[in-house]
Amino acid sequence: MTGSERLARRRKEGEKLQNEGRFHLLPDESKTLDYWRNYIKYYIASSFNNIERVREVATALNENGFIQTYDWTKNQRANTLEELMGIGEKEKQAVIESDFVIVLCPAGKGSHIEFGIALGLGKPVYLYSEHSDIFDFETTTTFYHVNGVRIFVGELSSFVGFLLEENVMNC
Repeated sequence: MTGSERLARRRKEGEKLQNEGRFHLLPDESKTLDYWRNYIKYYIASSFNNIERVREVATALNENGFIQTYDWTKNQRANTLEELMGIGEKEKQAVIESDFVIVLCPAGKGSHIEFGIALGLGKPVYLYSEHSDIFDFETTTTFYHVNGVRIFVGELSSFVGFLLEENVMNC
């Protein structure tokens, strides 16, 4: 989906809410980028080892008007299959509801399933690694290098800046 298609979809969603009386649009906000940016939803996939990094990225995006579809960092590790299933359903739904997905490496097997769901749904995926090991042919995965995946290697703060620029430009 292109940036203009996403913007049109958000406008249509806003108009629907307005028509239902659940949302009121002020005239001076009707076409501003900052206004529509508040409808951009994201999900962050990663491992428990990266909780602090996930929180850092989420905080920066949330402070800039983005909406996190699900914050799994508030969870404890699951102790039963029922807990695992419940968390999995929430995470799956969060990927479905997101406009884009971020994968912070190193990531676990669950994160890679979320990555696959996002790719299968045609959502943009932003893959971050502090090191260039994701380009090592012996250890990388095929799907890191397909259309729809944007790879970023470097400092986390630079990656956050890139995300903000990239999504502002694509709204």
